[in-house]
Amino acid sequence: MTLQINKSKMLAENEGSSVKAKCLYIIIHDTATPNAPAVNVATYEKRTWNDAYVHFAVDWDEIYQIGTPGYVSWGALDANPYAPVQIELCNTTDQNEFDRSYKNYIALAREMADKFGIPKILDAGGAGTPGLKTHKWVSDNIGGDHQDPYAYLASHGISKEQFARDLANGINGEVSTGPVNGGGSTAPSKPDNSSSAKINDDGYLITPENGTFTPQAGLRVFNYPGINDTNIKTDGVPFEYFGYIRNDNAGYLYVATHEFGMTRYVACRELSTGQALGTFE
Repeated sequence: MTLQINKSKMLAENEGSSVKAKCLYIIIHDTATPNAPAVNVATYEKRTWNDAYVHFAVDWDEIYQIGTPGYVSWGALDANPYAPVQIELCNTTDQNEFDRSYKNYIALAREMADKFGIPKILDAGGAGTPGLKTHKWVSDNIGGDHQDPYAYLASHGISKEQFARDLANGINGEVSTGPVNGGGSTAPSKPDNSSSAKINDDGYLITPENGTFTPQAGLRVFNYPGINDTNIKTDGVPFEYFGYIRNDNAGYLYVATHEFGMTRYVACRELSTGQALGTFE
């Protein structure tokens, strides 16, 4: 299973640590900030990354990437060099929202553990024992004073034993995140090239659709979908698009826009994973 990850708030190449982490721990936190969604956490940590940041923030609707998995992040003091992934679970007082966010949290921790070859065993052993580790375990075994996420999980009926079982076995394969689109619309996630209502741009057939796309910074702008680079790059500012088109050879779905003076194309989604390269409205 590949989760949908929103990368619109991730750190730029010149931000965050450039040091690769040793693959010992996946460190799991909670934010302790009631009813603050993942986009708020990601936005804040992108702005203040010099002080602290983690790799992912998870809530009831989305998973936001902040740091780059595999590299050190700054969320757990002396344990940071040994954790290729650290994950924050956003707090909510709503049980339904908790249930959805908890499924995402479990699924992401398990996926990242598989990716980095880390055992899906919770808080086992002392310092140097590989596995999934809570911030409490880090404080107890390496240093610090944080005790998350057990108290927050318990407030929604999840015991340490249940947490360990879910991390080890999953929750019936359930994940609650849908396509990352930032606004409830799936557009433009399912292009249909059989439609007769196409816009012809020098032989490239665009599926009409009006919306606003907020891209990741640094995406290339093309004269045609994935072809003929204009040497322009996006800066993360939203722009309107009037349609979309897929290029299977390039491996991306592209939005068509007049934002850059004439019809131009910007990659908006990876075809192989469905992962969005920004957010849609």
